[in-house]
Formats: sequence, structure tokens, C-alpha cells
Amino acid sequence: MISQKRYFVALLIGVLWFNSINTVLSQKVKNPLTTEIFTADANPFIGEDGTLWVIMGRDEDKAVKFTMKEYHLFSTTDMVNFKHHGAIVTKSDLSWMTTYPWAASAIYKDGKYYLYIPDGGTGRMGVLVADEPTGPWTDPVGDVICADCMDPHVFIDDDGQAYLSASIPHQQRKAEPGSLRTPFITKLKNNMIELEDDRHILEPTEYKNHCEASWIHKYKGKYYYSYKGHDDDAQRILYCTSDKPMGPYKYQGVIMEPTLGGNLANHQGIIKYKRKWWMFYHSRPVSNDRFRRNVSLAPLTYGKNGVINLIEEPDYNTAKLKQGRAKFGVDQDKHNHKKKKKGKKAAPKKSGK
Repeated sequence: MISQKRYFVALLIGVLWFNSINTVLSQKVKNPLTTEIFTADANPFIGEDGTLWVIMGRDEDKAVKFTMKEYHLFSTTDMVNFKHHGAIVTKSDLSWMTTYPWAASAIYKDGKYYLYIPDGGTGRMGVLVADEPTGPWTDPVGDVICADCMDPHVFIDDDGQAYLSASIPHQQRKAEPGSLRTPFITKLKNNMIELEDDRHILEPTEYKNHCEASWIHKYKGKYYYSYKGHDDDAQRILYCTSDKPMGPYKYQGVIMEPTLGGNLANHQGIIKYKRKWWMFYHSRPVSNDRFRRNVSLAPLTYGKNGVINLIEEPDYNTAKLKQGRAKFGVDQDKHNHKKKKKGKKAAPKKSGK
């Protein structure tokens, strides 16, 4: 009896300590991570020196659609202070781009950095390579390497094998009822710029109401495939698990409920950094507009049997955030990675949308 009491007391202390640690972590994080620009679709990855880097798409200050034109880079070593390195890749750098660069995935492997970029919602995807996260980024192929890879994410397993998860656009494959796009997982070849021919297309029994935002991470030997929901689960971040990276998977539940204002396009980025798990996401506490978002960060924790505990979005002081945003104005060129040439102003190009 005494040993049981000691066990339950120790368990209670452990739970209280765990919750207090996560409360402290949540309080330290400064959300959103930046109000200097509007950001979305955060992709965290760890560099060669152990720095955590985050690539985000930039929402234009006066955006009325998802017409993102550049990727911005941030870095941190403490998950509290994030350094802004400016824009590292723009739409004009991508000769094969026909729409706009949406949610990208970056990864480090064997001395090189790889950036997988989708051509909007078309499913066309290209890849860039660099020696440093800050660039310069070059295009080793000069064309797309996949015709149906929307919202790509690259995960490298413990054995060094790289896997790419993505969504097949509904124009190319009829999605199941309740889902907008069909998820799949495939291997990358050792050169990291070619896909293997075989792929595992997730069946409706493996997930629920899939839309986009594929992401794979590994925890205690299990593989977690997370994504943004659709239909009845629109705006939620959901997940399923498997014993193998390419499945089959089993649906598990919700990681995050709809973010502030019903964002309609949340996108998670999950990573372990310095022995703690984190999830990047975006909402709209500054603009209250679906096309102008801000990336935030939250601790990600696990419960019994590896179940992911529900992440609750923090309360934002929206009035203070908007005041801070006003200090920066709407200078579109402030963070451009290339200086404009002087001379006659070119006539604006007509949008295809």
C-alpha cells in the first residue's frame, strides 16, 4: 500500500512539473514570431551547426489572394529570439514557376541544403540547392521534378533515407468524399533531387478529411503524418500514425482546432529541438484577414501511448500587435533580397488569376 501511495505521489509531482514546464515555455514564446511582415507556412529544419532555421512564405501587405512572391528566412538557438535574414528566394528566381510559390519544405543533408518549392496549387514542384541556408540558392534541374506534389514536406529517417510527403491536386486525382486532395508518400533518391518511382497513396481508411499541409515526424519509433483537414474538419490540424514511414497509417485525431478568426488555411511545422517538441502554425491576429497571416509557435506534448495533446492557441493582445505593425508601415521592398535597378519603371504584369 505504501509503495502504491509513493508511486501516485511521484506520478502527480511529475505531471505537475511537466505542466509547469510547458506553461513556462508557452509564456516565453513571443507570438506571433514577427509582425514586421505577414508570414505563413513555416517550415522548420536544423542546420549543420545545430541552429534551427525556419523558412516562411510572405503574405503581401495588401494581399487579396494567396499570391505569395518570396520566402523569408528566420533562425533561432533558443526558440525565443528569432533573427530575420530577409527574403532568400523570390518568384522571379524560379524560371518554371507559373503561379505563385506556396508552402515549401527545406532540409539539410550531407553538407547541402535543399528547398522543395510548389508551383501554387498546380502540383508542379521544383528543387533548389545551397551550401548555406541563407543562399545563394541554385536550381540544379532548371525545371520541375514532380508533376503532382502540392505542399511538399521532406523527412529524413534515422537510417538517412529521405521521404517526401505531398498532396495530389484534385484536378489530377479525384479525392475521396470529405477530402480535397489525395495524400501520398514516396522516397527521394540519394541525390535528393529525384523521386523514386514507387509511392504509397494513402487510402481513405488511413486518414480523415484530408486537404493539404503534409508533414511527417517520428516519435519513439512511430511515424506521425499530420495535415490540414477539410469538409467537417476544415481548419483543424489532424494526424495519423504508422509503424512504417510509408504506411499504412491509422487516423488518430486533432492536434489543433481552428485558429483565430477561422483562418481556413493553417499549416503546421513540427520539429524536435533541444530535447523538446514544437509546432509552428499560423493565424491572423494582426490583420484579421485570411490572406495576411502571422506565424506563431507552441510546445507540442504527448500523452499516453504517444497521443498528441491538443494545442490551444494563446490569447493575443491584438490591439498592441496592430500598433506594433503600424511602426513598420507597408514598405514592400524593405526586406527584398535584391536591390531594384534604377531606371524606367516597368509596366505591371497582368495576373493569370
